[in-house]
Amino acid sequence: MARSGILSMPAAFSDGGLVIASICTPIIGLITTYCVHLLVRVSEHVCNELELPVQDYEEVAELTLENGPVTLRHWSRTVKFATSLFIVASQVGACAVYYLFIAENLKAFFDNYNVFGPDVTLNVYLIVLLPLIIALQFIKNVRVMAIPSAIANLLQVLGLGIIFYNIVQFDPNAGMPLYRTMANPKAFARPIVGVVDMTNIIIISLNFLLEPIYQSVQLMYAFAVLMTYPITMYVPIEMLWPKISNKLIDNKLSPATINVTEYLFRAGTINQLEYGYLARI
Repeated sequence: MARSGILSMPAAFSDGGLVIASICTPIIGLITTYCVHLLVRVSEHVCNELELPVQDYEEVAELTLENGPVTLRHWSRTVKFATSLFIVASQVGACAVYYLFIAENLKAFFDNYNVFGPDVTLNVYLIVLLPLIIALQFIKNVRVMAIPSAIANLLQVLGLGIIFYNIVQFDPNAGMPLYRTMANPKAFARPIVGVVDMTNIIIISLNFLLEPIYQSVQLMYAFAVLMTYPITMYVPIEMLWPKISNKLIDNKLSPATINVTEYLFRAGTINQLEYGYLARI
């Protein structure tokens, strides 16, 4: 499955360098995969030993320490809180980046066609998108997003295909004069770091917005990321809201009041957290 996180790979390679990033990326991938398998095995072991159904991340962390070494047992609730905090922060942070990514791509697309003029700032796009983002956060059953999410995955794969197709294209009429004048002609077509590949990568980065096919890629990714937004935000909402809901029930509030409060929570609190992240970007 192609997810929007793949869009961060160019920046990772740019910051880390081609050699270091090429070495570290698969290593980090292996470590991440190992940690996921380890987490699953620990969860299965704890649930089987205590005869419990499948637990969430924070419950697994708490139960592991509660039934682990005596010296660590008093840290169980603290670790549970820390785990919840880290998950919520990472998911909300991801959604804040998604929000910004969608607005930036739409602005670049419309600016290229001069639809609204250069005076329309990025903040305007963020404000215009806000009702749609809130509406997506009102979705309580993520199963309804199955088809849009599948379409989003297809669009991401198609967009990557278009970008990779352009990378391997090169105009031989423009290339041969350069080839003949090079001190080391063998470096012209060297894989990845050769003149051909590096030139095309630079061409893509400089002219991404000048051709209709790449403008369509921007819209593809904007839509794809938009469709993954409610799935990503589902996690922190499902972690935070039940705790609030239980307190409201304990205070004997009516179901209608609790329902309205939930929608206000989805529309207000989460967006405030996102704006906190965006203010630091």
